[in-house]
Amino acid sequence: MPFFKKTLIPYYLLFGLLCFLCRNNIFFWDTYQLCGKQAWALYENGLTQWILPSKIDSGHPPLFGFYHALLWKIFGPNLWVSHFAMLPFLCGIVYFFYRIGAHFLDEHKAAFLLPFLLVDPVFMGQAILASPDIVLLCFMLMCLYGILKQSKVFIIVGAIFLGLISMRGMMVLAALILFDLYLQLPIKSLRQISISTVRYLPAILLVISFLLFHYIKTGWLGHHEDSSWAESFAYVDFGGGVRNTAVYIWRLLDFGRVFLWAGIILILILGPLSWKDPKAKKLLCIIGLLTLIIPPVLLIHKGLVLHRYLLPILLLLSVLFWYLLFSSNISKTAKQGIWSIVLIGMFTGNLWVYPKHISQGWDSTLGHLPYYSLRNQMIDYLNTENINLQTVGTAFPNIGNLKNFDPSSSYDGFKKYNLKEDQYIFYSNIYNDFTDQELEALSSSTWKEEKHLQYFPVCVILYKRNK
Repeated sequence: MPFFKKTLIPYYLLFGLLCFLCRNNIFFWDTYQLCGKQAWALYENGLTQWILPSKIDSGHPPLFGFYHALLWKIFGPNLWVSHFAMLPFLCGIVYFFYRIGAHFLDEHKAAFLLPFLLVDPVFMGQAILASPDIVLLCFMLMCLYGILKQSKVFIIVGAIFLGLISMRGMMVLAALILFDLYLQLPIKSLRQISISTVRYLPAILLVISFLLFHYIKTGWLGHHEDSSWAESFAYVDFGGGVRNTAVYIWRLLDFGRVFLWAGIILILILGPLSWKDPKAKKLLCIIGLLTLIIPPVLLIHKGLVLHRYLLPILLLLSVLFWYLLFSSNISKTAKQGIWSIVLIGMFTGNLWVYPKHISQGWDSTLGHLPYYSLRNQMIDYLNTENINLQTVGTAFPNIGNLKNFDPSSSYDGFKKYNLKEDQYIFYSNIYNDFTDQELEALSSSTWKEEKHLQYFPVCVILYKRNK
């Protein structure tokens, strides 16, 4: 199947346009760390320095930071370079998503699968960022397609880059290896297992080599106690585990995905699934394996049940819904109706906004788009009023040197807020760090709104302490 198939070209152009429109958007949320800081460390200290300074070492192989640092060496440190650097992976996702659809049904019906990329708030929220999760999805789909078609090249290449992009990439790789073995059941000999797994050997050796090298150099794997994100890796007690489970279920339903689940239930009622369907079994198997490997690791830690961490599962759930719908014996009119309602319902997830006292995954929805312009306007106001940015308190993801948000910037950045000492507070409803008590304090007579900027669903407010 040609890469530049007519069905796919509009999607390539659309994501190219998206990269162009977002070319000046700062590194947002965790990309401030995973792209901005890590790319700068490799750019300034040498591209071969894969053991990063402990403050920014997240335990992952720094392949993503290396990729951006290399491009900065060629084209110069700039936001547009990093945004357009994501285009090959976005196009790769479109291509392999379509090919997987064509494998399960046919090319005509696969065209009805592609729109699920555009309406998925979590995917699109990451698609407008310089995000390593986009790279992970690209190589996951490549490797999965390679397994379905028994293509050694796609399996080997996909597995290598999955293993080197992040720890979660390694987890996804483990699920895919098990899925490959499942497709070959019943396994009759160790020789059969050896032949099947040898294609993953380059990836496994590279992963082991990096982890061993990292442990020898640092003495730790995954995270360390002095890291800025150590609190998120703290283990939870039983009550915390129950809470995390509830949050996980919420994540599966959040941002319009409840319409997808409702669609699946409706399809099963109107056109019951034949559990002998081998293709349905394959989809359920890979989703099941990913669910057995990824969520348990997230659930036992305090702050890891995030939308983007579940993207491999969420994306394949869309494939499952699409397959159940278009392989069912439901009437054509009903299929079109269910398909349209689910697509519209999922897209509305970009407009879902929770009260300010409830934390929200703003990097997992297009709803955060107004933030970039509002933030720039507020910085312009602060500079016009000669208010030093370093004296203004703020919260994640707005703390630190501005060059880590925008490689072409040379300004000093904002400090972490302290309501007892700061004279100015830079607040936005996308900041989840403010406690309920702190939000009440900002609404009290102690503070006044110096500047208020808003564009639904985002607001940015500069608070000034009353004398």
